[in-house]
Amino acid sequence: MANAKFKEFSRRTAQNLEFIIPKIQHIIDEQTKKVSSAIDLSTAENFLLRPELLLLSQQAAAKGLESEVNSQARQLSRLLPATQHLSYPRGFAGDPAVLGVLSTFLNTHFNPSIPVAPSHIATAPGASSCLDALFYNFCDPGEGILIPGPYWYGFDFLVQTRCQVVPIPARTKSLSSALTEDIIEALQQAYETAPCKVKAVLISNPNNPLGQTYPQPVLENLIKFCYQHSLHIVSDEVYAMCYFDSPDAVKSTLFTSILSLDIERLGCDGSKVHAVWSPSKDFGLTGFRLGCVISQSNQSLINGLALASTRQVSTLSNVVVQHLLQSASLPTLIQTNKLRLRTNYKILIAFLKSRGIEYIPCCAALFVLARLAPQPDVTGAEMLLVKRFREVDVIVCAGSDYHLPDSETGWVRIGFAVETVVLKEALTRIDSVLGGLDGACGILNT
Repeated sequence: MANAKFKEFSRRTAQNLEFIIPKIQHIIDEQTKKVSSAIDLSTAENFLLRPELLLLSQQAAAKGLESEVNSQARQLSRLLPATQHLSYPRGFAGDPAVLGVLSTFLNTHFNPSIPVAPSHIATAPGASSCLDALFYNFCDPGEGILIPGPYWYGFDFLVQTRCQVVPIPARTKSLSSALTEDIIEALQQAYETAPCKVKAVLISNPNNPLGQTYPQPVLENLIKFCYQHSLHIVSDEVYAMCYFDSPDAVKSTLFTSILSLDIERLGCDGSKVHAVWSPSKDFGLTGFRLGCVISQSNQSLINGLALASTRQVSTLSNVVVQHLLQSASLPTLIQTNKLRLRTNYKILIAFLKSRGIEYIPCCAALFVLARLAPQPDVTGAEMLLVKRFREVDVIVCAGSDYHLPDSETGWVRIGFAVETVVLKEALTRIDSVLGGLDGACGILNT
């Protein structure tokens, strides 16, 4: 029952205020500071293309608006005013021009089994909004979705806040088996013991927080599992273009999009297979709120998604993303991003190796999961360590937030997709804390 002090609100809002806000209050406090000297390695943002993307965004806005002005001057009879981009967005499931460039981009980089058509896509203001819209369409309040662990803690809040959907973690016994066939057994167990009706499975590929990709056979078995139980499967692929040539040997060496799988060959139902992508992570455009759902065999769902979210997308976001994905510099930007990710990853793991710190080898995404707590079994060691990092103005995420297996303690997630000089400064500060660790008792000196 919700707290009586929230009685003026709806039940769903009262529950959000009582149970969600306390869990994220430290994030709210940090983000509402006017000036902060903290280095944030907890938020999965990509700063590595910011100089190039800033210039490209400026050019996109200027060119987009200018072309409309010039067009209007030449063809007054077309009824396309010069201020078109100050109006509501065009289209139903998304701006037609943006849907076109998105389909071209996805066909070029995601190797889809069936070519992606503009009619297969619905846009929303960011990948999180895409997921929210999907589960709003799939689920009634109180129904559940299975999420293989480890997974981003934001999924918990995302599915509960508006949709009132129950997130149900499915954990394997160890991190090393999280992206293997063992996940099918974990999902089956979670399905059988679920406290409510289950409607879908949600995965992130590449995985957050592991920074690794699902092998194709595992993806195929995930689809078969969903088909057997008449569940939707949603693959969040926002880190798809953040794959890089890792100096570590990583089992899952290639990114395989769920779109690339031959659903008909698997004997499964394509109307329940969906992908989500956004330029937010791959290109560092988190502020330009635009994401898309790709569903190739379910036009009714595309229509439902359009009703739920399309008009929320800014026309300026449409202009910038369209310009980016059509840019002649796009292949260079993708390659530059991969090289810079690899450079910073090497700096981070060299730091970890020099101090004998265990970590999960990464080949994709923007972060590394590292076991920084020296004696992780000591109660509270992980959270105390995160607190001490905050005291030296470095913010990282506790591994316990990510639904790790119960046996896996002492981990933190460290982002590395910041400017190299910033990453080095953050590691210097982290080192100052680690130097104060008491190896004998496994806790921080006070």
